Amino acid sequence: GINFNDGLGGGNAIVGNLLFNFCRESTDHGAFNSWDRQTFVVRQPNDNGSPSAYPQFNTIHQNFILANYQQSGAIDNDD
Repeated sequence: GINFNDGLGGGNAIVGNLLFNFCRESTDHGAFNSWDRQTFVVRQPNDNGSPSAYPQFNTIHQNFILANYQQSGAIDNDD
């Protein structure tokens, strides 16, 4: 499974994957789970190295994601 936590930096691309069969014990979420509870000040590559509390966008496209085993959903953006 894939988990994005705390919005650190961003700029991730999840592309061209087959995701299934995750979190079978608790069925709390599907193959992708994310939450943003804590912000971080990071230097983004496109901002001339200036510190920023805003992460870059993450993208999820062209994937086949299944929410099997009675999960709440294939993509869970928590919090």
